[in-house]
Amino acid sequence: MKQRLGLAFGLGEKAYIAIDPSKTNVDEVPADLRGLDRIQYGSYAELQAGVEKLLLQEFPVEPTHDVENQLRQLRNQAVSLVGDSEGLKIPDIANLLGVSVDMAKVIVRPLVGDKLRIEGIKRGARYYLND
Repeated sequence: MKQRLGLAFGLGEKAYIAIDPSKTNVDEVPADLRGLDRIQYGSYAELQAGVEKLLLQEFPVEPTHDVENQLRQLRNQAVSLVGDSEGLKIPDIANLLGVSVDMAKVIVRPLVGDKLRIEGIKRGARYYLND
C-alpha cells in the first residue's frame, strides 16, 4: 500500500487527488502522482462539483422511476376525473387515483387556477374544471 500526500491506494485501485492551486506551490503534479485523476478546485463549490462529477462517472445511477413523469400523469388523470364528475373532494380524488390524501393534495393543488378551480373551504371544498 502506497501513501502520498494523505492519499492511500493499493495496486490496481483507482486513486484521485484534489488540489487547490492557491494553497499548493506546485506548478505541476509531482512525477510520482502522474497518471492519477485529479480534481483541481479554488473553492468548496468547485470541489463539490468535481467530486459529484467523479462519483457519477464511477458509480452511474440509473433512476428507478421518473417522479416528474409520474406526477404529470397523475395530474392529467386528476383533471380527467374532475372533468367527468360534478366536482370532487380531495379524499375522492385520492381514492380514484389510488394514492394517499396527502399525495392527492400534492397532485391537485398546482392545478388550481390553471386547469381546476376550488369551491368551498376545508373539508367541504370541491374541485371543478376551470371554465
